[in-house]
Amino acid sequence: RSIIVRPFNSMERKLSLGHIVKIATFLPRWRFVGRGLGLSEVQLDDLERRYLGHEELRGELLSKWVSAKGPKATYGVLIGLLEELEETDASQKVRLLLEKPSGECGGDIKACGNASNNHDQRSAVAARHEPTESLSLDSEPTLQLLEDKVVTEIPNMYESVGIQLGLKLSEIHVLRPAYPSLEETRRAYRAIFDLWRKNGSPPYTWRTIIDVLKTVGEKRLSTNVASWIECNK
Repeated sequence: RSIIVRPFNSMERKLSLGHIVKIATFLPRWRFVGRGLGLSEVQLDDLERRYLGHEELRGELLSKWVSAKGPKATYGVLIGLLEELEETDASQKVRLLLEKPSGECGGDIKACGNASNNHDQRSAVAARHEPTESLSLDSEPTLQLLEDKVVTEIPNMYESVGIQLGLKLSEIHVLRPAYPSLEETRRAYRAIFDLWRKNGSPPYTWRTIIDVLKTVGEKRLSTNVASWIECNK
């Protein structure tokens, strides 16, 4: 029978890339989940052929759903589906991920950046690294911290980010992933950030990143990044 998925009003945030990696480690009954999220049998068969490891397969399944549904691919929809499937343990784990949103200080300075204590060796996407030196809005970001604080939150916006960082559309199109996997998306972002650093304009600083995030409509994320920098001064 078809499964009716109803999002919870309090959980209407789009699934982040960082959480996709974590959820992929415990997502049960991937075919049933895929069907409930609207993927076709052809798509599911294709995923099974492409990915031998179930964890990577589950991550790609969720990534494909997010790419297709955009802002409608929310935590509430996924939790609702898991509960429809009576996978209460998995739905509870997803709920727990929402209790500590990435990139926010929550008023506790010591908490800033400490997610690296739970470093996930299975994927660099899930890594959270504390800065090795004090930060400021005018300091240069590392690629790893850019991935951690920006890429994991807005994986599908590399074109908009690249344009705001001064790249030509033709340069960005060359970097466009042939298949939108997690690793290919990270690679595209890394290349864009590297070109930005080499061009030197706009300035290769956290201040520029924060301004870019505001410009592309990610005001909440820009505030989170600014707060995190303030905590690590």
